[in-house]
Amino acid sequence: MSDSEQHHYHYYYPYYYPQPPPRGPGVNGFAVAALVLGIVGVCCFLGLLGLVFGMIAKKQIEVTGQSGEGMATAGIVLGCISIVPTVMWLMSLSGG
Repeated sequence: MSDSEQHHYHYYYPYYYPQPPPRGPGVNGFAVAALVLGIVGVCCFLGLLGLVFGMIAKKQIEVTGQSGEGMATAGIVLGCISIVPTVMWLMSLSGG
C-alpha cells in the first residue's frame, strides 16, 4: 500500500445542522414586576401593586405553565408586609 492509500479518509458531514431544543414558556412578567414592586414597596406605597401583580402572576402561571411562581409568592408576601407601613402613613396624614 502506498502512503496515499493509507491516509485516505472520507469525512461525511451532515446535510443539516441540528436545531436547538425549543425554549420553554419563560418567566412570567407579572411575577418579576410583583417581586420588584414588593421589594420597593417595603419603603413606599407600591407594595400594594406587588400584591396585586403577584396574584395576577399566580393565575397566569397556573394557565400558561410559565416559571416565576416563587417570585410571585415573594411579591405577594412583601406586598402584604408593606400594607402596615402604608396604613400607618395614611393615618399620619389624616391626623389619626
